[in-house]
Amino acid sequence: SVDVLAEFLGQSRAGRAQLVEHSGTLALVEGDWKYVEAGRAGKAWLFNLADDIGETKNLADKYPERLAAMAATLNKLKEGRSFQGNDRKRRSTPGQKR
Repeated sequence: SVDVLAEFLGQSRAGRAQLVEHSGTLALVEGDWKYVEAGRAGKAWLFNLADDIGETKNLADKYPERLAAMAATLNKLKEGRSFQGNDRKRRSTPGQKR
């Protein structure tokens, strides 16, 4: 996760270039584009939200380069799960071994 408290409090306008959502599978939103990881069906999805806010037209086959780039970005974000620059350390819950 990333600390965005300063943005919420209006103390910074830095924001983020991507948004990751989770509802069974992970999805990445960059600008007008949304990439949804392949789930149990085994097929990834790509939507242009500016033209298809209802996410009805899978453009994965039409834009394979964008699909691959967004998949790579999401994988990098998953690998780098951290507090990005914060010195917070993971705290153990009672009974949890580190």
